[in-house]
Amino acid sequence: MCTIFTEQYLFTALRVRKKLLIIDIIMHTRKIYNKVVFTEKGLKMDLKEQLENLRLNNPFLSKTDLVHTVVIDAILSGFLKCGQRISQEDLSAQLGLSRSPVREAMNRLALDGYLVREGASGYSVYTLKMEDYLAINEFRLMLEIYSSELAVKNILGDQLAKLKQNVAKTKNAVEKNDMVTFSLLDSEFHEIIISASQNPYLIETYRQFEKKFDLFRTATLISDMLPDAYRWHKMIYEAIASGDSQGAAMAAKIHRENTVSGALMMAKANRRP
Repeated sequence: MCTIFTEQYLFTALRVRKKLLIIDIIMHTRKIYNKVVFTEKGLKMDLKEQLENLRLNNPFLSKTDLVHTVVIDAILSGFLKCGQRISQEDLSAQLGLSRSPVREAMNRLALDGYLVREGASGYSVYTLKMEDYLAINEFRLMLEIYSSELAVKNILGDQLAKLKQNVAKTKNAVEKNDMVTFSLLDSEFHEIIISASQNPYLIETYRQFEKKFDLFRTATLISDMLPDAYRWHKMIYEAIASGDSQGAAMAAKIHRENTVSGALMMAKANRRP
C-alpha cells in the first residue's frame, strides 16, 4: 500500500470500493471488489482471475479498461506497493493479454498519476507524498464545502433518505471498529452529497478524482479517526436535513480540516526516533 506512514498504522483494505468511470457515460458507476486471499507467504492476488471475473460482469468493457481497473484494484488493495516496478511484459504475462491493451492502460494510469514512467516500457507505483496529500485535500475541501451548500437547496427525498441510512450504518461500523465497511460508507456519504448538489460540473469534477480520494483515504485512515469522522458526518447530515446551508458548509469544512490534521499528527509521531 502506498503510504507516507509506518506499517503499524497502515490500513490495508482487502476490499476497496471503486468507481469505474466509463468515458462516454460519466454518470455511470459500478462497484468492483478485489479478489484477495492469504497464503502462507502472505498477501496474494490472482490478477488473471480478477480480470476474467471483471470481464464476465462487464462484457462491454474494452481490454484496456479491464487492465486499467485491475491495476488500480491491485494498488488500492496493497498488492502493488509504493515504488514497485511494473513492466508491460510481466503484466501482459500475468494477465494473459497482448502488450497493446496493457500498454494503453499503463499509459492512462501514468496520466492519472497512479504510475510513474521509468524507461521505455517500465513503470513504478506512485509514492504518496505529503505535499500531494495536502494539495488534494485543499482541492477536495473546496468541492465539499460548496456541494454541501448546494445539497441543502437541491437534495431529493430519496437522496436524503440514503444519507440518513448511511449515517446510521456508519455509526454501526464505528462501534464495531470495522474500517473496511467504514471506508465504503465514507466514500458513499460524500458521493451522495456531491450528487445532491445537482451541479453536473461539480459532479463530473469530483468523480474525475474519486479514485485518487479513495487511494489517499486508504493510505492514511486509522481506527482512531473513525469516531470523529462519524460525528461530523452526522452533523453534516443534520444540517442538510434542517435546511441549514451555512451549518452544512461549516461542518464539511471542519470535517475535512480535522481529517488532514489527524493525518499530519500521525505522520509527525511516526517521524520521532
